[in-house]
Amino acid sequence: MTKKVLSIGAAMAMFAIAGCGDGKKPASAEAENENDRSNIAIVQGIVADYVKETVAEAEDADTIFTDGPIDEELRKEIKRRNMTIQVCSMFSSSWSKESFAEKMRNGAAAQIGYELLTRSGEDSASMQLSGVLFRLKGMSDSVRLDGIKSAGRLATRILDFYEKNAIDSLDDEDLKNKFLFVQWRIARIARLRAEALVRAGDAKGAGGERWLADALDEKNSALKKVLENMKGLMDDKLSQMSPRECLRYALVRADFKSARPYAEKMLTESPDDVDANFAVGMSCFMEKRYHKAEEYLKRCISLKPTEPAFLNNLAVLQMRLGRYDEARKNALKALELIPDSADVKDTLREIDESEKNSRQPRQ
Repeated sequence: MTKKVLSIGAAMAMFAIAGCGDGKKPASAEAENENDRSNIAIVQGIVADYVKETVAEAEDADTIFTDGPIDEELRKEIKRRNMTIQVCSMFSSSWSKESFAEKMRNGAAAQIGYELLTRSGEDSASMQLSGVLFRLKGMSDSVRLDGIKSAGRLATRILDFYEKNAIDSLDDEDLKNKFLFVQWRIARIARLRAEALVRAGDAKGAGGERWLADALDEKNSALKKVLENMKGLMDDKLSQMSPRECLRYALVRADFKSARPYAEKMLTESPDDVDANFAVGMSCFMEKRYHKAEEYLKRCISLKPTEPAFLNNLAVLQMRLGRYDEARKNALKALELIPDSADVKDTLREIDESEKNSRQPRQ
């Protein structure tokens, strides 16, 4: 069987783009051709400006990680600079987490990919998020803030286009794929910025970023098709893997629902398997079966007492059950293990807020 290796950009190219609007064509052929030329120019301009913005935000980086269909445009744009494009496909055997981490810590830049973050294991809280890229170090505040403004202007241009046009009215499939890729990426990083603003206590700013991301994704009817296609490829990939490999892959993606069948199968043979217990526990947690989830998470901690993820997740669970002292105790244990963790600090803040709110009299 031929191994399938696919980037998210390639996934977009594997199917016909679904309709993205109800744009009506002019009655006359001349007007129709003029409208088509105008639409092509608008879409080309948005794609070109996205590429230029990507390079501008990379600043002094020597490497840009990407997994999209605009690599050729990027190569043309950075030809004058001593910069490398490193393409990352989802299932590529050449992917090296260690190489990615090393280059990112040396100042490389990366697009927010469908798989790139989860596969790298990077904590989004440690990133410098600009308008279209992220870096772990090396991004100046001025470029970052200018990039966010530029991404906002690009998003507005995309939404304005949809007000009067339908992307499926264009005959150029390659251009449509690139346009939808840009639309998708701007929405993706807007969601991450919203998460960062929530951590910073800026609820209003986070709401604005979420609104922008929702508006872009709502217009991107190809997005659903892409994800469906990706799922089909994943199912084919998983069919060739052992239960343990499937479990680990699902856990890397934090997909506890998919992980559970493999975990339950493994627990019948190895009741003390930590990964399997964690997968079932978190699946129960997502279903709000907190008492059952607690059994599995406590078993994980008994097997591996120094794993901060187990302690932090147990703390969140106990907070949901209103057991604030226990929750705080476990969160503090996690923080001792990873003192710089923004996630654990968020858990402690949420415990304090939840306990405070629980003591306020109901109106």
